[in-house]
Amino acid sequence: MIVGLHHVQQRGHDPRAGHPERVTEGDRAAVRVHLLQRDVALVHDRDDLGRERLVELDDVDVLDAHPGAVDSAGCHVQTSTAKRHCHPERATDRSRYDAKHPPRAGDEGVFFGPTVSVTDGDTLHARIQGVVMEFRLADIDAPESDQPFGSRARDELRSLVHGQQLVLVFVDVDRYGRVIADVWVNDVYVNREMARRGAAWFYAQYARNEALFEVENQARTAKLGLWSLPKDQRVEPWVWRERKREAAKVDR
Repeated sequence: MIVGLHHVQQRGHDPRAGHPERVTEGDRAAVRVHLLQRDVALVHDRDDLGRERLVELDDVDVLDAHPGAVDSAGCHVQTSTAKRHCHPERATDRSRYDAKHPPRAGDEGVFFGPTVSVTDGDTLHARIQGVVMEFRLADIDAPESDQPFGSRARDELRSLVHGQQLVLVFVDVDRYGRVIADVWVNDVYVNREMARRGAAWFYAQYARNEALFEVENQARTAKLGLWSLPKDQRVEPWVWRERKREAAKVDR
């Protein structure tokens, strides 16, 4: 029985107990994230005497899974076949959470740990079971650090998560290896709060639902946060990034 991924799971186990600790859905999510980031992973296993050892991923059946993270619907494209298929048992029902019923540490399919740092208005690092992981807030896009309101957006996110224990509901993994997540601090849904404060746009291109679209509209109408800037300074982050890429091509 595999206890968990090396560098993701480092929990102790007393061989006299006769069985390892129960593997949770949160562990499975961590496994999926790690598999996506590495072609060969090391996992904790135990020999017949209960002694811990490390073996390569190719030598074991990791949690009855194959490489590739799944999205919140439980679907992904299998690397070996290039075909999309779904695992209903891995789906994450994000809609079941709200301010009255927020996710809690120990819930199936969530990460839990303290904030380590805030990169910008939609990216942070948290320590999950002793490992620092990078998370990208789902469904929103905050101003880049070098554009108007970028530093303010970072400060808004920092004010929400600094020194806090985070509960992070897994949504997906992006092409940079960051975990896309709904971030909660107690009963505060941080993604929504960033949009409510006018510190981020609703990210329609990648959003899985339109719940935050109306929140953005309310902030826009009230001229909160970035919506108080002159119109020529309110540049969508995805447009800002594309302009920078085009400018870089010209400079070559």
